[in-house]
Amino acid sequence: MGAFAEALHGRPYARPASAVAEYVGAVRSLLHGGPPGPAGPLFPLGAALPPAAAPTPEIAAGVLRPGVAQAAGRTADTAVSWMTPPEYVRDVLLPALEEGARAAGRPDPGWSPSCTPRSPAGAAAP
Repeated sequence: MGAFAEALHGRPYARPASAVAEYVGAVRSLLHGGPPGPAGPLFPLGAALPPAAAPTPEIAAGVLRPGVAQAAGRTADTAVSWMTPPEYVRDVLLPALEEGARAAGRPDPGWSPSCTPRSPAGAAAP
């Protein structure tokens, strides 16, 4: 996330997990017809969306590290990862995601692997 954030904001996020939580919170508020919420330090949104006659989409957060997985668990409907070994997902990311959801009193978010490499023979995939 460092290079992407740096390209957008001129510097990497000091706390990527906080950035994810702030962004997902603002998007959730907008999608539910509300204002983006209090302006955060990273995403000072000052917009609103017109009402839509469509179901509210799920909000996904990209995760590669445990801290961001916890933030996604607290705020997002599902988590997405890319090129992440199944063992790392099972042993590190899913427990962090579940911990974040528990801390926020939310149900466990879904998990959407994208292009997950094959696990070694005999290893259990998530």
